[in-house]
Amino acid sequence: MQNGNGNNVTTSLIVAQVFGKEHNKVVRDIENLLYSTDFRVANFGEATFINPKTGQNHKMYEMTKDGFSFLVMGYTGKKAGEFKEKFINNFNEMEKKIRRLSSPSYQIEDPISRAERWIEEQKEKLLLESKNEQLEELNGQLAEENIKLAEENLTQKPKVEFADSIMQSSDCISVGDMATILKQNDLFKKGQNAFFMWLRYNGYLLCRGIRYNLPTQKSMNAGIMRIAERPYMTKEEVIINKRTVITPYGQQYFLNLFRKNKSKKSQTITLFD
Repeated sequence: MQNGNGNNVTTSLIVAQVFGKEHNKVVRDIENLLYSTDFRVANFGEATFINPKTGQNHKMYEMTKDGFSFLVMGYTGKKAGEFKEKFINNFNEMEKKIRRLSSPSYQIEDPISRAERWIEEQKEKLLLESKNEQLEELNGQLAEENIKLAEENLTQKPKVEFADSIMQSSDCISVGDMATILKQNDLFKKGQNAFFMWLRYNGYLLCRGIRYNLPTQKSMNAGIMRIAERPYMTKEEVIINKRTVITPYGQQYFLNLFRKNKSKKSQTITLFD
């Protein structure tokens, strides 16, 4: 048999059965063996089995060929000798079979074994061809889906082009960024919210309604501010999100205005004074 790691193993249950020993004594013999930790880890593994009579779990051991040889080497008697030889022969035969199955047919000398391996190779080849056909079919389905997506993108293209045409200029900045610039230049002591309030109070931004915090007509006519329209797509339409941005001219305008105010030490600044 093989364990979960794919290694050829036998168990303490099988050893007890074929050598006519009580299983608990075989377990005791394994645990009393004098071997290094590395040998134990490499060749013995603790496991469990369910006793069919009691339904309870009990300890057993799995062991490799070397572990088995190390264990039964201390057993004596004619029967022990026969089974030692039989077990070793079985292990060797199993290893030969595995090597034969893992080797290409042309490397096997025995004609019968070579023929058996060739048959296995043909089965593996047919299985691989079947999987390749399934993969090609799946690729075809994916290609059809890609074509459908491309067609859908074409129907959306007019909306996207419209959205791109109304994107804001990269030279404009937000009101928050303008507040930061003024603060860095020691021209405005507070932050974004206070700057919005100042802009509304001094007539640069609208104070109420659905256009709240958008530029007044005078601000836009003077080239100080503009409305940036940034779209986002839904399944059915393009939605436009509007916000106030300050133009390059507006940025210089506010810097000059606040410098002038600072030099005058005045607290009153109004639009287009």
